Amino acid sequence: MPRRLHRPSAGKKPVKSSASAFKLKLPDNEEIKRRGQSLEQRNTEIRKRYVNGETQVSLAGEFSLTPSGISLICKGVKQKVKPKRNSRFTERNAEIRRRYAEGETMKALAEEFGFGHENSICSICKGVRKEARAKRDAKIMERYLNGETQTSLAKVFGISPSRVFQICEESIHKKNQRADEIKEAYRRKLGELAEEFGLSQNAISKICKAIERKP
Repeated sequence: MPRRLHRPSAGKKPVKSSASAFKLKLPDNEEIKRRGQSLEQRNTEIRKRYVNGETQVSLAGEFSLTPSGISLICKGVKQKVKPKRNSRFTERNAEIRRRYAEGETMKALAEEFGFGHENSICSICKGVRKEARAKRDAKIMERYLNGETQTSLAKVFGISPSRVFQICEESIHKKNQRADEIKEAYRRKLGELAEEFGLSQNAISKICKAIERKP
């Protein structure tokens, strides 16, 4: 069947198409050229300031761009001056690390310092507990060798006596392992010297001891 044509009712004007209703003014060649020059000038300014030490975040805020957009503009450009760290953030991060090392949880620190997630605290405190534990274990071992009992050390450092025993055992094992490695390296060196000079390892060892005894 042939399609029916809908005629406009009386008193109503036909609706114009979008193409005829809205005329888009396209820029001419001079306008395109002017825009290109201003864009290049802006990018040159961004690269210059980035080289002189400004951060991508600060440049993004000033030029109403995203940090990733600034990163694309400055791709391949090396900074001559490293951006200065914000002293306020440095002091804050130092405080967070100190309190985390003392035993505060990431959740409590994130809530107090206004972080939306614990991952931010995790990145700030990366390796802090491990370093703090290593220092604590070294102090425990030093005081244990000076005669303090495992029970008294457990009370001082707030851990169980079994944990103190484990720390001391691990420390002794590491020292013994290190001593074995040194002995093995010494034997290899004696063998190399004995082969080089045509002497026995015992003779090389006596010579080395005699040299050590000399003032």
